[in-house]
Amino acid sequence: MGSRRCSDERPDFGTSVDRCCYRAAGVATWWRRHGRVATAIPCLLTLYATFAECGACVSRATSPFPKRAVIYERAPKALPGSYKLWHAYLRERLDHARPHPISHTAYASLNNTFERALATMHKMPRVWALYLASLLDQRLLTRGRHAFDRALRALPVTQHDRIWPLYLRLASLHACPVETSFRVFRRYLQFDPSHAEDFIEFLVSSNRWQEAADRLASVLNDDGFRWQEAADRLASTSCLQHLRRRCACFASP
Repeated sequence: MGSRRCSDERPDFGTSVDRCCYRAAGVATWWRRHGRVATAIPCLLTLYATFAECGACVSRATSPFPKRAVIYERAPKALPGSYKLWHAYLRERLDHARPHPISHTAYASLNNTFERALATMHKMPRVWALYLASLLDQRLLTRGRHAFDRALRALPVTQHDRIWPLYLRLASLHACPVETSFRVFRRYLQFDPSHAEDFIEFLVSSNRWQEAADRLASVLNDDGFRWQEAADRLASTSCLQHLRRRCACFASP
């Protein structure tokens, strides 16, 4: 079996165009044989328009980005469900925006392009990952939190593991409110309860001693829980000392 293409590589337009041409031509031939010429003609027109747009992108690989952006804006209109077209366009827009400060208009255009792509690519986790990572780089916390929630609703649970690491990065930012981070970590535990110790460390660092003590007590009472690398650090923190003082208060007459 051939290896899957890395996400950092540019898509092979030649292969995708040939495949689209073969499928569209077969559909058009079937319609023509069954007397549905009126349906076959628009199919062929769309086919040749898509082939022309993809060929223009390949032929102008060394052209400045503004000229290529004009072609990329036309290509998804001919084939709005093409992942390779959208992915290549978004990657080029990202490369074009990165040298500029986050207040530059290139980032506003980039975010607008992502939103238009997600209208048809909302089931593609790589598109979501590119968009969410870009929002994190721009430090757009409110917009990023809403985008993360949309991604978790749009993607199946089996693909949430691609979204949660980025979501935890947002919750770990210093500019992120403590209450927002608390809610994000608590939701993450519903997805992966094995990271309870990370949540306890977050509560300790946020001086939320009561919640940290309650969570640590529930973990210690769970015989099926397996500590990870943070167990020794938690044992020496003031959270455990606070838990001991709390238990002593309940034990005293």
